[in-house]
Amino acid sequence: MLMLPNSTIALGQDQDSLAGNFDASQSFSGAISDVNMWPRLLTDEEMPNITNCNERIAGDLINWDADTWSIGEDSSEVNMTLHETCDISPLPYFMFPDKLKFTDAAGLCKAFGGELTTPKTAEEQEVVYNMALKNTAYCAKDGGALMWLGITDESNESVWRYYSDDAY
Repeated sequence: MLMLPNSTIALGQDQDSLAGNFDASQSFSGAISDVNMWPRLLTDEEMPNITNCNERIAGDLINWDADTWSIGEDSSEVNMTLHETCDISPLPYFMFPDKLKFTDAAGLCKAFGGELTTPKTAEEQEVVYNMALKNTAYCAKDGGALMWLGITDESNESVWRYYSDDAY
């Protein structure tokens, strides 16, 4: 990879063409931390030490701590210790704030390795309900649906099936 001085690297979003637009359904959602790049392969000792949060090795080409970063308007910055970043575990549910059609929402979830939620227990229902309640002001401000669930009666009216069901 050749990088010219004062080049830009976009983390979490790519353009579909040179100087083109961004597709919101392709954007990264989560945390980005400790981006480093070296002009060499990491050793067999360095790699597990980094991934197990035992060691931080500053990059020679890109150095997370020394380089200048700008943050997009939809992003925020939080300073954390190395061990705090290692303790982050994925939440069982994530809510994308974009208003999408049902099939687009299902596709977005699939692109991130998940699926539209379908609560099957009272505990799951409570988590999803509270998440919806927390986001009511944003998601329901124009009327319309608050949140898509992974069930549909599209193929047979009033006969509800799991959207992810292979039989669908």
